[in-house]
Amino acid sequence: MRTALVANGRVEHVVIAGPGWQPPPGMTAVASDTANIGDSHDGRTFRPPVEAALPAARLIAIATRRRVVIARTGILFDVAKAGEPSRMVRISTTAEHRSDIAELAYLAERNALFTAPWVDAFGTAVLDASQILELKRKISAHIAASYASLDAVLTAIAAGTITTRAQLNNEMRGID
Repeated sequence: MRTALVANGRVEHVVIAGPGWQPPPGMTAVASDTANIGDSHDGRTFRPPVEAALPAARLIAIATRRRVVIARTGILFDVAKAGEPSRMVRISTTAEHRSDIAELAYLAERNALFTAPWVDAFGTAVLDASQILELKRKISAHIAASYASLDAVLTAIAAGTITTRAQLNNEMRGID
């Protein structure tokens, strides 16, 4: 049976306890399918810890850094040609890689027959002009989404509807 070990009104451990099992001294065993370490327990109900509100300036700094991390994380892109099996690769979206893609796209825009090798951990793929331009479009959309998410979060911080790190992370999670 899943059992929370409670000391001083706080869940310290969660264990699977068999018949006849006894909790360590100073702890109370409470059967629960939902209790988690850190939850409070008032003798009847388990409650998750309440996260303290952070100052707006701290939330803004966290959100700004998170946007940069998201923007650099990369995107998945299918490097397979039409009719080939899908081959998804993670394309880095650091500033250096965005610059490289922009240069390739510049050449692809001027020559529809342009190709360039793309090397990743699984080998080399040759991207044609249309793939390079699609990759540039997807990277641009990814970067734009990171700024749109930051804007929404900053607006919510100013309105007082985002006050904790968990709320901020939840709001920005969708663009990873």
